[in-house]
Amino acid sequence: MAKITISLMRELEQKVTSGDISYSRMVEILNEQLLIDASKQIEYFKINPENIQYKGLRFFRFQNEHQYVVQVCLETNNETKRGKGHYIGIYKLSRVTFFANYFPNSIVRSTEQEFNEAINMALDLLLITSSKIK
Repeated sequence: MAKITISLMRELEQKVTSGDISYSRMVEILNEQLLIDASKQIEYFKINPENIQYKGLRFFRFQNEHQYVVQVCLETNNETKRGKGHYIGIYKLSRVTFFANYFPNSIVRSTEQEFNEAINMALDLLLITSSKIK
């Protein structure tokens, strides 16, 4: 996940201003962080268990080079939330939506296996629902 944050930039700027590090060292730190981020091909996240009551049970697949995030929604609280993103299913979210609504406080790391199981469960639920409609 992107580790170059505003707080990191402010901290580095203060260190440069106070003379603790040079400007070139700040650039080196930023480049190191970028390489760490780029080396992570795919990352998986899920809603923090403390936030499931409000956010619902959701799993995410994040690729740093893509402009979207895959979301699997398995459980929702539709008494308080409305709209297509708040129903069981598989969605494609923009990175901006992911960062604004979920990262970093509402999610925790997950595994590829958990994400794949969530997709299978969502597909099963959708197939059961569609067969009942016919």
